[in-house]
Amino acid sequence: MRDMLRRPFFRERKLTACALGLLAGILLGIKMPYRPLILSVGIILSAGWVGLRKARNKGALMAVTVLFLFTGALYGAVRAHPSLPQVRGRGQVTAVVGEDPASRASGGYRSLLRDAVFTDETGAETYLGTLYWTMTPSTESQQAFAESVTAGSLVTVTGRVYEPGPADNPYGFDFRLYLLERGIGLGFSGCTDGGVTGRAPMSPGMFPVMLRKALSGAMDRIFGEAAAYPKALLLGEREELSAETRESFNRLGIAHVLAVSGLHVALLAGLVTGIAARLGAGVRTRFVLSFVFLALYCAVLGFPVSAVRASVLFVMDRARVVRRRSGDILTGLSAALIVVLAAFPLSVLSVGLWMTFGAVLGIHLARSALDHRLRNVKTRILIRPALTTAGAVWGMAVPSVMAYHSFSLWGLLLSPLACAFLAVLLPVYLAVFALGLVYLPAGQAAAALLHRLIGWLPGLLGTFPKASFTLPSPSVWFLIAFVTVTVLLTRYVLLPVRRRILIGCTAVVICLAGGILTQDRAVTYIQFSMGQADAAVLQDGRETVVIDTGENGSDLANYLMSVGRRPDTLILTHLHSDHCGGVRQLMDNGLIPQRVILPEGAADQRIDEVGLEVLSLLRDAGIRIDFAARGDSLDVPRARITFLWPVRGAVRRGQDPNLYSLAGVIDADGVRLLFTGDLDGAYEDYAAVPADILKVAHHGSGGSTSESFLDAVRPTALILTCESGRALPNINTLARLEAYGADVYRTDGTGAVTVRFGGGSYTVTPYLKQEQVWHIN
Repeated sequence: MRDMLRRPFFRERKLTACALGLLAGILLGIKMPYRPLILSVGIILSAGWVGLRKARNKGALMAVTVLFLFTGALYGAVRAHPSLPQVRGRGQVTAVVGEDPASRASGGYRSLLRDAVFTDETGAETYLGTLYWTMTPSTESQQAFAESVTAGSLVTVTGRVYEPGPADNPYGFDFRLYLLERGIGLGFSGCTDGGVTGRAPMSPGMFPVMLRKALSGAMDRIFGEAAAYPKALLLGEREELSAETRESFNRLGIAHVLAVSGLHVALLAGLVTGIAARLGAGVRTRFVLSFVFLALYCAVLGFPVSAVRASVLFVMDRARVVRRRSGDILTGLSAALIVVLAAFPLSVLSVGLWMTFGAVLGIHLARSALDHRLRNVKTRILIRPALTTAGAVWGMAVPSVMAYHSFSLWGLLLSPLACAFLAVLLPVYLAVFALGLVYLPAGQAAAALLHRLIGWLPGLLGTFPKASFTLPSPSVWFLIAFVTVTVLLTRYVLLPVRRRILIGCTAVVICLAGGILTQDRAVTYIQFSMGQADAAVLQDGRETVVIDTGENGSDLANYLMSVGRRPDTLILTHLHSDHCGGVRQLMDNGLIPQRVILPEGAADQRIDEVGLEVLSLLRDAGIRIDFAARGDSLDVPRARITFLWPVRGAVRRGQDPNLYSLAGVIDADGVRLLFTGDLDGAYEDYAAVPADILKVAHHGSGGSTSESFLDAVRPTALILTCESGRALPNINTLARLEAYGADVYRTDGTGAVTVRFGGGSYTVTPYLKQEQVWHIN
């Protein structure tokens, strides 16, 4: 390591230092509070530093790197906090539909509205640009409107304009940054009074959309029922692939084959340059052709970040060839990274960027470290593909685990085969497509023959046994050890092998010790922000108790996988969809509880359709189901959950499940937290026991949390799960909570709420406002 630091590493690779400075700056700008004035002063001072160093004829690399840092921070801050039109709420929007509506996993449809003009209730008009549009039809007329909408339609529709929120749960999905990365700042939800008023005239922005739609339709005609695969591989349209197919590819670690990524871009651009070379085109002509092809291809795809990123990498590499410079791969990658971040600064938080650059870097490091050792090996041509795959897997390992929390052993074996197969399949698909455009019957016949030849492959992949395992998100300590080991394996470190091994082992041991010493051992309760739904996790050592799952359990599942936990016990306070609907997401992600606790008589109440489905799912999975009542308890290492309601033998059949919600008190290190599900009215009095923290019942409904109940419980902190703009919480209940005087944490403002117990006291930490509030008994 010391030898590497002696060498002028960054002096020989100035662009690498600049790219790292820009990368770090953009991350700071996104994560830190918006301070444009401070960052602007930093840019001015660092620019002056650069000038001073150059005037004294001294190396200015450090100053230039700092300049890139401040510039990136300002750029990232401006893009992450754009100035948006101050229009929110209900009104009418007139716009052009930007793409054909697609189905949403949660129901309804999604699309884009371009050139949107919003008219509020006073008649004032505001231009909003591009909106992310969601529709959830609730009537036949709304369903008919949603089905009549196509790309290019002029529509007028009534709904609500909103600003997408950031991630409000730990390891949750940041919808706001996801849209901002695509240049969209506002969302629009609704399909009331919708109507198609005509077709918009063709514009430059709509031409790629219509061309892609025409190509998709041509593929449907030529390939028929097998069109899903060429549309996914060539146009990036994966919606028509079956869920089983996507699951098989994900499970086998070759999901990248189904997405237009660096592999597809390189293969298609390489095909173009190969044909041009066969026709006698020179190096420069081939470079221009590949550049033009990739620009047009990205335009047809709608300039997705993944395709543009891969195209930049390919063009930068070809430019090096044109200039007849072998160059340093790190310099080339750094130049490509600067271009990509300049175009898409918010993609710095995208796992795709880290996987793309990690794969390329891993391949280079693997080859440079081992290629010279294989120069006399006769089977080198067979070893290189395995070496390439190993390098790519190594480079993508950390971002892949952070995003998907799984690692497939099959991927090591199948990735080289899948890449080789794709290199053959893409040209064949293109040839069949071209034949079909010239003469449709011939193209259909060729497509049918191709389907007979390879149509059995997806079914075969589905028969592979599971060979993947779930991994938590890597800690900072793991990242330090990983980077250290990776650097030691490269040719940039000129140390003897023994010293490398010694340093690497020492770093790993130190990081393991650091991870163990800094491990959080406190009893922790996390109330997730799920809108008008409930989900919570109690963590006590390695024991994990989940209390309700919300209506959609994606954030809950992602959190559990990220921290490497599985639910030992799942408590469902009752079988309403907003409390149990997320069970399927947990089980689909392999987070199967060992035991489920339901309230006494839960299966005999008026359960909604989702509740019945969840109950059937649990029974079919063979999971142990217990029914709890007053006096029952659940012990975890340092806490106890005592159930207070319902009373066994006093439960009537066919009632509203809210009335018999499972209520209980968590006793942890002398601190008590009371949860009451959706109890209402007089029933909550049965759960009125003294507690330090109260999880307010039924999202603050008017019949819950009465003054007498508050006086009996005497909490010092109140947690209220709710969603702004909904009927709940009730205004009278809010008034009672405010008048009571305890600290109130509303999840629609604070995001998830984390309670840490210890030493007879507790702290409350809101996710969106990271200040801690201490309470001592």
